[in-house]
Amino acid sequence: MSGFKNGAKVGQKQINKKNIEFVHQVNDKLQE
Repeated sequence: MSGFKNGAKVGQKQINKKNIEFVHQVNDKLQE
């Protein structure tokens, strides 16, 4: 069970990283 929780945390971090990268891309486009 704890292994599943750790896997979910890692997946959540990867999703957050993708969202942050996407936000940066949008901000760059807005500033152009």
